[in-house]
Amino acid sequence: MPRPRSKRNAWMPAGVYLLRGKYVLRRDGTQITLAPGSASQRDVLAAFVEATRTAPPALTLAGLIDEYTRSDRFRLKLARRTQADCLHALDKVRTTPTKAGGVFGDVPARTITVVTVRKYMDKRGGESETRADRELAYLSACFGWARQRGLVDTNPCDGVSRYNPPARTRYVTHEEFSQRYWLAGERGRQDLQACMWLAYLCRLRVGEILRLRDSDVRDDGLLARRAKGSKTQVIEWSDTLRDAIALARSVPRRITTPLLIISPESGLPLTPAAFSTAWQRLKVQAHAAGQLTDWTFHDLKAKGVTDAEGDKRLASGHKSLSMTERYDRLPGKAPATR
Repeated sequence: MPRPRSKRNAWMPAGVYLLRGKYVLRRDGTQITLAPGSASQRDVLAAFVEATRTAPPALTLAGLIDEYTRSDRFRLKLARRTQADCLHALDKVRTTPTKAGGVFGDVPARTITVVTVRKYMDKRGGESETRADRELAYLSACFGWARQRGLVDTNPCDGVSRYNPPARTRYVTHEEFSQRYWLAGERGRQDLQACMWLAYLCRLRVGEILRLRDSDVRDDGLLARRAKGSKTQVIEWSDTLRDAIALARSVPRRITTPLLIISPESGLPLTPAAFSTAWQRLKVQAHAAGQLTDWTFHDLKAKGVTDAEGDKRLASGHKSLSMTERYDRLPGKAPATR
């Protein structure tokens, strides 16, 4: 609680101070000069009224985030799943408590510095380094957008180092794949079985699998529309791929839907959230059955890239060789020096 003003300064409005020979107004992290120290009380009060009437309220971090998430850049340029992840991350940032007793979202955006963001990263990194890096990336995009539009002067995320967790190296063995596959079948989840095959055979992400349509099944193969800058491809037919498509289509359809992957429980299209819930439940059951569970569904794409014969970059659809190398999980072979 601030200490009471002296009787000599009791006439000053809240936030007004006499500092270094001038009257100033401090509010929302900013300082406005009102009048020289020689000005009368009447002149200072008049300047205060004018400043508070004309000065717009300082844009807070929460307000900045709202402006960004309402922008065309956010709504039209980002995929829905990316939007959802971004909203989740930025909501975590804005609701983080501060030492002053409020939340980070209440802090004026222009007062946030590199040091402020670094302190947030140090605190958040103690909980999850991966999520801290993700939140920094989204916050940086938000400030970068705002800086180009004059809402802030700098991007305080520039220069803040990330934790950069090591790239995944986990390779899913054929035995581990089979164990999880048959467990899904025992639980009546043919949809998950089909997704596992499609992730492996076509090197697809879960979002790409769930967007597959019946019309993508063509005479020359399966049309795989890849996201995140990878190249859309037609995956040529193999007996196993035909079996995977037949398995997906064997799930009873209680409604008419153009999508290939549906839930056997409801007959409705399988959403990313529903898939995540079902996969995590299957993972818990696998752990109870004594199976290794230290691998993710996305690791099945890496298994597909690793096991692919010939040009792995072509198999993955990646535009850069460096990205393909991240998905190749087994060491290569080289001859000894003769």
